[in-house]
Amino acid sequence: MRYRTGLAEALARAGAVKLGDFVLSSGIRSTYYIDLRHLTLDPVTYRKLAEEVAKAATASGPDALAGPELGGALLAAYAAALAGLPFTAVRLRRKEHGTRSVVEGDVKGLRVLLIDDVATTGSTLIKAVEALRRAGAEVGEALVAVDRCSGATEALERVGVRLRAVLTLEDFVKAGVLKGVSIGECAPRA
Repeated sequence: MRYRTGLAEALARAGAVKLGDFVLSSGIRSTYYIDLRHLTLDPVTYRKLAEEVAKAATASGPDALAGPELGGALLAAYAAALAGLPFTAVRLRRKEHGTRSVVEGDVKGLRVLLIDDVATTGSTLIKAVEALRRAGAEVGEALVAVDRCSGATEALERVGVRLRAVLTLEDFVKAGVLKGVSIGECAPRA
C-alpha cells in the first residue's frame, strides 16, 4: 500500500495533480485534474509510472497493448516497450488522410489489453474498446494508471470489460494530495 501512496505523492510532486476548477472531457466539473501527459517532461517519475503499468499489464498475459490518443497511447507505448509487447494506438476519430485508420496495425485475433492514463466515466475507454473490437481484437480488460472512481468500472462492465487500476482516487486522498474529495466505486487495483 505504501508504494501506491508514494507513487501518488510522486505524481503530485511532478505537477500531474492540479487543483482548481476544471471541466473534464466527460463534461463533469471537478476541483482537481490529474494530467499524466505532463509527466513526459519528468522522465524519472514517468518511468516509475510506466514500470508499474507494464508490471500490471503483463500479469494478465495479453498479446498486445493499446492506448487511446493521446495520454493513453503515450503511456501504453512506454509500458509496451518496457514489457516487450506489441503496441497499437487507437484514434477517437478516423483520420481524414493516409490510410484513414482508427486502429494502427493489424490486431485481428489478438488479446489486447487497453491502457489509458486516467478514467472518469469510462466513455473514452468504451470508444476505444469498440474500435478495437471492430478491428477484430479481443478486449476483455482495461488498465488505467488512475481511476477517479466516477463510474468507469460500471460503464465498462456493461460492455463486457473488466477495469483495473494502478492507482485510485483513494491513493491520492490517503497520500494527502487531495483533501475533502469523496471516493466513489473504484476499480480493483492492478
